[in-house]
Amino acid sequence: MTDQAPSTAKPAAKGWSRRRVIALSAATLALIGAGVGAYQMSRFSSLEGKARELAFAISKRVSSLRLDASDELVTRWVGDQQSFGGSLKLKKGRATRTQVERFLLSTDLCAQGRDEDSPLSYVAYYDPRKTPCYNPLRRD
Repeated sequence: MTDQAPSTAKPAAKGWSRRRVIALSAATLALIGAGVGAYQMSRFSSLEGKARELAFAISKRVSSLRLDASDELVTRWVGDQQSFGGSLKLKKGRATRTQVERFLLSTDLCAQGRDEDSPLSYVAYYDPRKTPCYNPLRRD
């Protein structure tokens, strides 16, 4: 029979194993995804249905043009689009060119002396058949 003393050595402390890094990365991405999802759900909360879809589509198209349009500005325009009887339909999930043009012409984008880095502001709903007196391209 062998007399063997119990081992009192502590097991080596585990460092950053590959599994641990992958698990922490997955958890971090899940938290970021949840935060982005919550933010998206809170945007345009005053709108419903097709109006909300159009607001998301307009916001996405305008941001791709590197213009700063606030959610409030997009919400006001979509509300006016509804009240003036404009189309809220999307083409393949995207805002149509006419919708984006009318949105941009409803802002101060073409105003004389406007700083290009400043955020857009809403002027009036632009539709030449509904509001013929407003001309966003007029130079004073």
